[in-house]
Amino acid sequence: MKIFRFFLKNVSGAVFIISTVLINICFAAPAVEIENNKDIYEIGLNLSILEDPGQLLTIEDVLSAANSKKFSPSKNVVPNLGYTSSAFWMK
Repeated sequence: MKIFRFFLKNVSGAVFIISTVLINICFAAPAVEIENNKDIYEIGLNLSILEDPGQLLTIEDVLSAANSKKFSPSKNVVPNLGYTSSAFWMK
């Protein structure tokens, strides 16, 4: 029984990691290059944003294929999401 739990826990972790990597590869924005002596990076154009109006989504929901398609690329260097009670997920 312990072996089964160990296998199940490790397999689900591996599936999570592989899914996250594949999603990031498929929907990857341009890379942000880290430079020496630079303190501020404007990454707005490298983000994709998902609005969660009800603040109900979990990390599993956000990583699902259905919700992954709902992310919209940011069109601003500095995204301004305004005043809202929504939660926002970014990748």
